[in-house]
Amino acid sequence: MWEALTDIPLETPENAEEYIAEPMTLHGISFPPGITRTELWHWFDEHHPQGVAYLLYDYPKEKLR
Repeated sequence: MWEALTDIPLETPENAEEYIAEPMTLHGISFPPGITRTELWHWFDEHHPQGVAYLLYDYPKEKLR
């Protein structure tokens, strides 16, 4: 599911946080339009056993290629 986020475009308005403009569904879980990158990271932090820090920094990079 984390890998699928690499293909999701983010809107970057001036003086605001990046957000997802379109609703999206990842592995059957729906996320609303307007969810920010930080909110999405919090969701992963709550639902991934090792947390978002692992996914961001320690996740095997060869899986993303």
